[in-house]
Amino acid sequence: MDGVEDAGKLQACGKDELAYQEGRLQEGASKTVTGLDAAAKQAFLATQVTWRSDTDRHCAAPTNAGVDDLQKAQECRLFRVANRADALMAQSAPPDTSYTQATLRPEFIRCVQQARGMNDHIQACGDTELAYHQTQLQAEVARLMNGPDSPAKDRWMDEQATWAEDTDKRCSPATESVGQALDAQSCLINRYANRAVELQARERR
Repeated sequence: MDGVEDAGKLQACGKDELAYQEGRLQEGASKTVTGLDAAAKQAFLATQVTWRSDTDRHCAAPTNAGVDDLQKAQECRLFRVANRADALMAQSAPPDTSYTQATLRPEFIRCVQQARGMNDHIQACGDTELAYHQTQLQAEVARLMNGPDSPAKDRWMDEQATWAEDTDKRCSPATESVGQALDAQSCLINRYANRAVELQARERR
């Protein structure tokens, strides 16, 4: 009985996540067709119809499907829709500024101003600001990790791992110079600040 109840909860969570991803997919499709001429628009819409047909075929549950088969069908559809939404949103997204721009605390701005160009003082300001945003992000990650297991949680964990890998790659200093170290620190601050805000907004949704 507990297994059936747990499966029902997962189905409900998956239904909510699928609705969210369908909304993203619709938004991505709308952005993609914006500015296209009639022929290009029709061609894109045709690819969408084909994609929908393929999804229905690959993610169909068998007749008289049991709980496990229904769960697998839902997971299949969720991943297909999420991946398609990601692709369309990325295609129509503005340039990624998460490495270079973020809303930072007034205390940090004042600290940098008071450093008067002294690199060691600027770096100390950055250390404090980075630690703050790392703590904020760790709190959001902990909340999401404490949530129930679901396809959505698995997908988020993969997304977070990719985010961490990209951050480490993009925010590593090219040399050991002070200037490169400060640039790398600024990159990390922006990334952590933006990611914390993004996860907070997602949790509210």
